[in-house]
Amino acid sequence: MHINTIEGFWLPLKRQWHGTHHQSSPVYTNAYAVEACYKHNNQKERNLFGKFIKRAMDAY
Repeated sequence: MHINTIEGFWLPLKRQWHGTHHQSSPVYTNAYAVEACYKHNNQKERNLFGKFIKRAMDAY
């Protein structure tokens, strides 16, 4: 793992914390990190809404 890989993930996470969540609580830090991981892992997914609907339908 290179420093650029970590920076490529860390920068959007910091931007999310300071941009969206102006006053973030330590209670929700894990949820913010999980959301950032999800966004990072699915950034090239074209049909994200369709994927969501399919998984929701499979659950029921």
